[in-house]
Amino acid sequence: GHCGKELGPLEIQHGTGLCNKCYDGCEKDCMICQNKIMVVQLGFQSGLCNKCYDRCQKTCKVCTASLAKEQLRWDTGLCDHCYNENKHKSCEMCQNPLQKQ
Repeated sequence: GHCGKELGPLEIQHGTGLCNKCYDGCEKDCMICQNKIMVVQLGFQSGLCNKCYDRCQKTCKVCTASLAKEQLRWDTGLCDHCYNENKHKSCEMCQNPLQKQ
């Protein structure tokens, strides 16, 4: 299971790879498109459906570091460090605050 707990027979038959506690606490709707995440995808714990996971950027646009699965759900293409460094910046041309693309 996600937490390292050995799964019981009833938990195994659900096919998620998650114990009941992890299943109850995981995202069931995709954080990007809001569609339901298929049961077999819940064990990945990304909070994304396969379609959104496949299309999202996996490396930071600024520093090219690999993005952790928890960072993919924000769909910014930035790692936490680069996001925090740039979130209060504004456009060089028009001075409007930068927004998520």
